[in-house]
Amino acid sequence: EPTERGGYLFGRGVSDNKGNLLARLQAIEAYRATIGELPLRIRVLYEGEEESGSAHLAAFVARHGERLRADGCVWEAGYKDAAGRATISCGLKGIAYVDLQVRGAKKDAHSSLATIVPNPAWRLVWALATLKNAADEITIDGFMDLVRPPTAAERAVLEDLAFDEQGMLRIHGITRFVRDLHGYELKKKHFLEPTCTICGIVSGYTGAGSKTVLPAVASAKIDFRLVPDLTPDKVVSLLRAHLDRRGFDDVEVVPGHGESPSRWPIDSVAATAAVAACRSAYGSAPVVYPLLAGSGPMAQVCDTLNIPVAGFGSGNAASANHAPNENIAISDYVDHIRAFGRFLHAFSGRVLD
Repeated sequence: EPTERGGYLFGRGVSDNKGNLLARLQAIEAYRATIGELPLRIRVLYEGEEESGSAHLAAFVARHGERLRADGCVWEAGYKDAAGRATISCGLKGIAYVDLQVRGAKKDAHSSLATIVPNPAWRLVWALATLKNAADEITIDGFMDLVRPPTAAERAVLEDLAFDEQGMLRIHGITRFVRDLHGYELKKKHFLEPTCTICGIVSGYTGAGSKTVLPAVASAKIDFRLVPDLTPDKVVSLLRAHLDRRGFDDVEVVPGHGESPSRWPIDSVAATAAVAACRSAYGSAPVVYPLLAGSGPMAQVCDTLNIPVAGFGSGNAASANHAPNENIAISDYVDHIRAFGRFLHAFSGRVLD
C-alpha cells in the first residue's frame, strides 16, 4: 500500500508510472469541471507489459491503428531534474536484454578439481571483460559503428541544455561521473550514446561462510540501452559474432525483451505545447531533453503511427524508480495535473493565461 510521509507518497510504481497516468485522468476531470468540455479528442492507451517488453502491443497497434491515430502523444514518463526544474523529453532509448549462460561440469564439484575441470564462472568473467574496456567504452565488434552521430542541431541543443551535475552526484552518492566527464561530453554520453550494463551475475555459492565449490553454471543478465541506428536484433547478432570470434562459442546468448529507440523533434507540435504548458504551470521554462535515457515501447506505437511525442510528468530526480522507497512529491503530482490541463488547452490552439 502507498505511504504518505513528509509531503511525499511512497509506493511501488508511484513514479514509474502510476502517478503520471492517474494525474492525467484527474486533469481531464478537473478541466471539464472548471472550464467545460474538452477542446480536443483524447485517446488513452494503457498497457501492463512495458517492464517485460510489451510483447502484445505491436499486434494491438496493427489491429487497432486507426483508432489510435493522433496528432500528438504525451508519453507516460516525466520528471523534474536534480535542480527541481520541469523536464520534457522527446524520445526514448531502446533496449536489448540478454542472458549470458555458461555450463561446465554436469553438477557442482569440489573446488580442488579446479586444476583440471573448467570453471564456467571464469569463462563468463573473461567473456564479459571483452564487452567493455577500462575507459567504459563498448568494444563489441561493429557496435559503435551503428551509433548515429549527433547533428549540428543536436550538438547545439546539448551545449545549451541545463544539466545539474552536482545535484546528480549528490543524489546518487558518488564523487564523479564515468571518465570524470563534465559539460557537453557528459550530456552527449548520457542522452545520445548506448550502454552495456551488467545487471546481475550468479554462480556457485554466495551465502554466509565458506563453501569450496567449483560451480557448474554461471549466468549474467545484461541490458543495452539503444540509440539510433541500433536495434535489439542487431545487438544480439553483433554480440554472438563478437563472442564467437574470441573463442567463447560456449557462452550461450539468450535474448530477452527488446525495444527500438525513438527520437522526435524538440520543436514538434507536442513538444511546443508541452513547453508552453509547463512554463505556465511552473512559472519557469522547462528543460527540453532530446530523449529520456530510459526505454519503453514508444517506437511500437508512435513510430508506427507517426505520432510526435513529448513526455513530462510528476516524478523527481530522486524518485528511485525500480528501487526501494520509490516516491513522488504530492506537490509535484498536483502540479502535473495543472500542467497536463494546460497542455490540453495549448495543444488545441488556445492561449494560456
